[in-house]
Amino acid sequence: MRNPNGYGCIVDLGKNRRNRYAVRVTDKLASSVPCPDGLYRQKYKYLGYYPTIKEAKQALAEWNILRTPAHYMNITFAQVWERWCQRNLTDHTTSRYSSYTAAFNKCSAIHNCKMSELHLDDLNAVMDSNSGASHSTLSNIKIVMGFVFTWALENDVISKNYSDFVRVKDYKAVESHKAFKTEEIERLWADKLEYSIILMYIYTGCRPSELTSLNKSDVHLADSYFYISKSKTKAGIRYVPIADKVKPFFEYYMSQKGKKLLPITYEKLRSYYCAKLPQHTPHDTRSTFVSLMTAAGVQEVIIQKIVGHAGGNVTRDVYTQLEIKPLLDAVNMI
Repeated sequence: MRNPNGYGCIVDLGKNRRNRYAVRVTDKLASSVPCPDGLYRQKYKYLGYYPTIKEAKQALAEWNILRTPAHYMNITFAQVWERWCQRNLTDHTTSRYSSYTAAFNKCSAIHNCKMSELHLDDLNAVMDSNSGASHSTLSNIKIVMGFVFTWALENDVISKNYSDFVRVKDYKAVESHKAFKTEEIERLWADKLEYSIILMYIYTGCRPSELTSLNKSDVHLADSYFYISKSKTKAGIRYVPIADKVKPFFEYYMSQKGKKLLPITYEKLRSYYCAKLPQHTPHDTRSTFVSLMTAAGVQEVIIQKIVGHAGGNVTRDVYTQLEIKPLLDAVNMI
């Protein structure tokens, strides 16, 4: 019996072939391009080669059930990730990009695996190979898997999202952030040209990604503040005062070329810490700011406004420029 139109067919390549039966379907993308003579001719995409006619028929039937586009039949985990990134992860300067790229790299065991052949056991094996990593690292791996499998599901490459069943476990407890000691801060000031960026973080209380992604257009030197327009929390969208101590650093970087304030990405900032300050992480400056402000007797509500915490006594508004002066007076106390 003849197969219905669009079903595909099986081609016998000859008995001397180990996998003599080829399964092919119409390649709609290629068939839509005219030949050199201007005519349109049907073109085919081969889905696979099989030793028996039974296996070939089964493969063709499965393809018709799933209706996976022919040009996606052999797409791999890495290729799907690349397509997802082209639409959803275009800014390579953010901490989000660095975190997700690092998580993707930890999935190297399945990079070249076809999406249609990946199952829950394969994903769990990746998680097991990274056991002992931090909870955030393992969570990011699962998130990346979710992005890839969701894209594949939406594009009819797979029929089931196995990433939904992955569990984050066997992770390493992360130590709390360690504030810089007084003598450490003094050493930073003693070599302030080398550590100017670190000091900018200490005296603003910003998250690592907030300064690395800050545009010069959001810095207002005349009024000693800058505006954070994007944050992972609503309370994080805020005006931040620039302390007199670090204002010269802001003035210097504002005079340099480029759209961004700092000539450094989050990834390079992390590398800098590993090389110069291995006992600390980029997040330690935020803890240091809170410690210094608390020691100076600054009210908690003021500290929460500056660092962008939505505390119990803090409304989640975007603070106006009229409120900058009391915040500026507070940071100049440290």
